Amino acid sequence: MRTINFSPLAHRQLQATALTAALYAVCLLPLLLPQQARAQAYCALRDPASHIQQLYPDSTRFRSIVKTVDERTRQYVNENLPPNVLHFGELGRHTLYVALRNKQILGLVHVRSEESRWGLVEIAWSMDLNLNIQDYSFQRCRNRARHLMETTAVKDQFRGKNFAQLKTLLANDGRSANRQLLQVPDKAVELAGVVIRNGLKTLLVTQQVWAMEIEALQMLQQARKAFPAAARIQLNQQQDNPSVTETLQQAFGDVSLGTDRQQTRMAKVLDAKGQSLGVIYKGIHRLQGRQLTLWWGISPNMTITSISSSQPWPSIQAQQAFQHLHGRTFTNSDSCGSHTELMALETLITSRPLLTPQHNLKASVSNSSVSNSNVLKNDALKNGALKNDALKNNVLKSHVLKNSALKNNALKSNTTPLFNTPGQAL
Repeated sequence: MRTINFSPLAHRQLQATALTAALYAVCLLPLLLPQQARAQAYCALRDPASHIQQLYPDSTRFRSIVKTVDERTRQYVNENLPPNVLHFGELGRHTLYVALRNKQILGLVHVRSEESRWGLVEIAWSMDLNLNIQDYSFQRCRNRARHLMETTAVKDQFRGKNFAQLKTLLANDGRSANRQLLQVPDKAVELAGVVIRNGLKTLLVTQQVWAMEIEALQMLQQARKAFPAAARIQLNQQQDNPSVTETLQQAFGDVSLGTDRQQTRMAKVLDAKGQSLGVIYKGIHRLQGRQLTLWWGISPNMTITSISSSQPWPSIQAQQAFQHLHGRTFTNSDSCGSHTELMALETLITSRPLLTPQHNLKASVSNSSVSNSNVLKNDALKNGALKNDALKNNVLKSHVLKNSALKNNALKSNTTPLFNTPGQAL
């Protein structure tokens, strides 16, 4: 074998060439990586256990829901929060965390990145199931004003706000903080704008990407409030039931009780042995000119066991009118004496197939329809407001915190489906 000897000058030139090639490889590597891998580097909760326990000190475990943030989400953010956009590096597979205290759902955690003069700022946000901000914590921030944005006085101005309310803290330019509404030290003003934009993006992305999962979590949470023995739920997959539609038409005709039937959601509630406890029913109702999300608990014998609202009641009278429905059932319009009772009948008719699939719905409808009933004559509806009734399949990764104390950040992990579509308990 022939040996080639290089002169010292040639040897140095060869070394320089090799070094240049290595530098090119390092610089070009991020461009050659799949978009999904780059997204994880751009925005990820690197130590979810510690961050979740910081945001939810009472949490004992959490679950993660992994889904894809795609171009449609990017367009959704751009349409609802101009001139802000999601960068292409923020697309790909991302995680929404569900914080739990035993079986109790405490809230959601999601982290997003935001570009700034000091590099990427990464913030983990905690939200309730109605997507109201509960808290936030910095995962990465080189701005010296960071500690000023971590005070209770500043955080309290974010807590409890939904997207529309948080957006008011943004100035007209869509990027900086509104100094008239947000009280922060002068040194923290620029960082405050970054935090607001990041929070708004987080709410939009979470709403757009995990809408189905959040609604299912809401139903599971409400099911456990209505039925303490609830272990899991079976989501109703049949939105349009011809038999229900026909029965509602016979009962109410073309009269609207203020319920948006297209947004109705239901689930059968099961105990640990798989026995039916009843139905949880989510209805969007128009009351006194306001839209309310009402949660109805209905037992297997068609008795109303609970009613709660996601929003404040429009009046004490409205709250009392619905409370009077507890423990009652209605079989036809003749048994109803007020608008709230008619709404209860509508709810019972709609949810009955989940409790008694073979039940003859028509048998419970009175020959006299609601349109001819004295109830509506004496309890007139005006634009959905009452005059005389005082009512003008994703996979989850489960993590358990050891002894709730994060000893050495050790986690136990297993994989389970979330709901029964099929229905598993959290």
